[in-house]
Amino acid sequence: IQTCALPILAVGEHRDRYLTGPDPDAVALSSLSVDAAQQGRGVGTAAMRALPGLVRALYPLARRVILIVNQRNPGARHVYGKAGFQVTATREGRIGPQWVMTLPLN
Repeated sequence: IQTCALPILAVGEHRDRYLTGPDPDAVALSSLSVDAAQQGRGVGTAAMRALPGLVRALYPLARRVILIVNQRNPGARHVYGKAGFQVTATREGRIGPQWVMTLPLN
């Protein structure tokens, strides 16, 4: 089986480093890697649309998914936006300004 997209999820202190304070109701998407040969083919969008089900299965008490995206990467923000994520804050990262994006889990 070939893996085209790989999400990495974080909780606890690994999640909270993205936030201004601890949020035990959140799961952080700390990385999403899409095989370079598959980029631009909807793989990232499909992975993001499947993410809520994965998070619910692995973390049934989670109420939201959060992520950080560099503001120099509007393409990633677009993919996350198509999956329902909304910008909820901004912050300064090691390599410049970043958007904090949140997806509520119903």
